[in-house]
Amino acid sequence: MPFDGGFLHKVGQEIDAWAGARVDKVSQPTREMLILSLRHPAAGNRKLLLSASPTAPKIHFTGTALEN
Repeated sequence: MPFDGGFLHKVGQEIDAWAGARVDKVSQPTREMLILSLRHPAAGNRKLLLSASPTAPKIHFTGTALEN
């Protein structure tokens, strides 16, 4: 899948829906990865995965439990 402007716009919309959420917990399962546990009064709880890996940078919501 190409990472173009349309795709980036949709990712931004999904993350923007969580604006105003509180960060409950920050974990770092690997050297290049952070997981933010977010709590939103209207939307509930979710985990946002941020990866700064040079081979696979990514940002997305995840339901996978990774060991800290």
